[in-house]
Amino acid sequence: MNDLNKEQRDVVSTTEGAVLVLAGAGSGKTRTIIYRAAYLINQRKVDPFNILIVTFTNKAASELRERLYTYFGINPSGLWVGTFHSICLRILRSEFKFTPFNSNFTIYDSDDQKSLLKKIYKKLDISKENFPLAQMKSSISKRKNEFLLPEDLQFLRNEGFSNRIYLKIYTEYQKELVNNNCLDFDDIMVYTLKLLQENKEILHKYQDIFKYVMIDEYQDTNVIQYKLTSLLSEPENNICVVGDDDQAIYSWRGADITNILKFDKIHKETKVIRLEQNYRSSKQILDIANQLISNNEERHPKQLRTEIESTQEPVMKRLETDVDEARYIVEEIVNIHRENGLTLNDIAVLYRTNSQSRLLETELIKYNLPYKIVGGINFYQRKEIKDILAYLKCIINPADNESFLRIFNTPTRGIGKTTINAVSNYAIDHRLPLSNAIFEVENIVSLSKRAKTAVTNFANLLEKWRDKVNYLNCFEITNLVISDIDILSTLSKSDNPKLNSQAENLKEFISSTSQFREEFYQNFEVEPQLDDFLNSVQLLTDLDRFDRDSDSINLLTIHNAKGLEFRAVFVAGIEEGLLPHNRSIYEEKGVEEERRLLYVAITRAKEYLYLTYANYRRINGLNDASAPSRFLSEIGMKTSNRSSYVIHPQAPKRKSLVSTKKPNKIIRSGKYRPGDKIHHEIFGSGMVISSNGEGDSMILTISFTTGLLKKINARYVELV
Repeated sequence: MNDLNKEQRDVVSTTEGAVLVLAGAGSGKTRTIIYRAAYLINQRKVDPFNILIVTFTNKAASELRERLYTYFGINPSGLWVGTFHSICLRILRSEFKFTPFNSNFTIYDSDDQKSLLKKIYKKLDISKENFPLAQMKSSISKRKNEFLLPEDLQFLRNEGFSNRIYLKIYTEYQKELVNNNCLDFDDIMVYTLKLLQENKEILHKYQDIFKYVMIDEYQDTNVIQYKLTSLLSEPENNICVVGDDDQAIYSWRGADITNILKFDKIHKETKVIRLEQNYRSSKQILDIANQLISNNEERHPKQLRTEIESTQEPVMKRLETDVDEARYIVEEIVNIHRENGLTLNDIAVLYRTNSQSRLLETELIKYNLPYKIVGGINFYQRKEIKDILAYLKCIINPADNESFLRIFNTPTRGIGKTTINAVSNYAIDHRLPLSNAIFEVENIVSLSKRAKTAVTNFANLLEKWRDKVNYLNCFEITNLVISDIDILSTLSKSDNPKLNSQAENLKEFISSTSQFREEFYQNFEVEPQLDDFLNSVQLLTDLDRFDRDSDSINLLTIHNAKGLEFRAVFVAGIEEGLLPHNRSIYEEKGVEEERRLLYVAITRAKEYLYLTYANYRRINGLNDASAPSRFLSEIGMKTSNRSSYVIHPQAPKRKSLVSTKKPNKIIRSGKYRPGDKIHHEIFGSGMVISSNGEGDSMILTISFTTGLLKKINARYVELV
């Protein structure tokens, strides 16, 4: 442990009881966790099977296993290491007999969830305009992260029309998931916690297994994760949580910062260790970061320090418009790339909202500079990949009707809408999954002989794959499916470049199964089955997909930058309304989280840091005047002395064709109509669902864009 500092060694050697590690940005916490695991195994002689390590990403878990083997010669195959979702999924697979699901359950992604909700809306005759799908999906997720299933929300029956409809949708949604033998992403932890709470025998089994528990990124845990952690670490209470409350930026996803703020009060005799030595950023960058975050009240006090010296001062730049801002950033990227020898992959542009990337992309294209958007449409969301994934899901889970409908006539095999409807009706009448109903196609009298032949041919393929799935590894079964449906050769032979690109993606997908097989065998010394591969795909995060090898400029939101570092970082749009975001400025807690967001952005930088904002930004077609963020004054960078405008003499002067004066707000004294768009000072934008009463007594039921359903007096909202 000679290459660890004093505080890191303290973390490694403190193995008994509760330990709270407050690990500042760039303080080497990953290295410390790896050394602590090795210390437990090599020095304390703890069986790896008795150690649970929860990481933020699957990629981090893989790196931990790899380093344990490379640095310490430890075989990590018995170690319980992964994200909360992957650990819970492993438990559910083992204990499926005590859940509502079969062992071959599959996991719905976001698109699958939306597809299911659409069918429920149609079945219940509910308008997507009154209850937007995205908000409904978000609201259901929020309830699940609070550990609230439909049976826990029956009180909503008496809470007005909107809440009754919400409960009806949520109830039907959960019922259909169980019927399809499927879980959504949130269900993985929900049903694990239910299992442990309701089955003491299973709980004691895993408490006996997990003698030592380590949780990384503890500041990002939610209600369910806190309860899971508390249950699994009992009764020994040998729990070590590692995190940084100054980097808690996921409250919108259900994360609860109080989990880390109150840990040492909940767990008696907790040892608190602070990792404040930073190994990433220069002193100038850390001075700004420390100054900024010191303005937060809800935090454990800490002060990052570093021995890294640099001649580069952080730069703040004020631009006239958002177009000028994008142009300036790209010009500076070109300069530091050429003059200072930075690779393009050393450079990142961070922003608060996804929409800010458009102008940056436009300028980068003008300069012919390669870039990648981290967290954009990912490989596994492409149509041709989702089609193959649907085939693989349907093989192992006959009850997955959504996947079946996706592949029934993909690629086309002569099965039209009439046939699909006839099979669907037969399945409903006989209470069968669709993929089982096709084996009884001869009983469907309304189908023609030709249609029955097409369905039978597909049924034979499905039966063949299901017979072989237990004897082939994930790579072999994937190859077999793609070969049998002849999709790859069809796409490759096409003259359409788009279809040729899809063929290349399918080849890459096959490669991904091969790579997964090799890595899985190295880690666990057994051949991976198809469900092992599907589990890994469903649990991938944006950070898992981040490619460090491709030399291109990184464009990403600050939320997606968590855990990454770059030699040069540009933070764009540091303005009131963007950072802090206008949805967060009405509550101090919201402002503090926005401040933490900027702190995270700043501490991604190793050498070069640029902070930019614009006087005018085009929003919804209007050139709106912007004000510099309050955070800029907090870090002591004077806008009047340390900023300038970008001047482009070669460009003609442009006059604004749109008035920058904001339109007058509309106040309606009469009745509000369902569908009216409104704004509330605290809750933001929303839509009127219904109204009761008149005049000053009028009460509106409003669905807000945040997913909230509220009853509010009409006096407190404005029509927009």
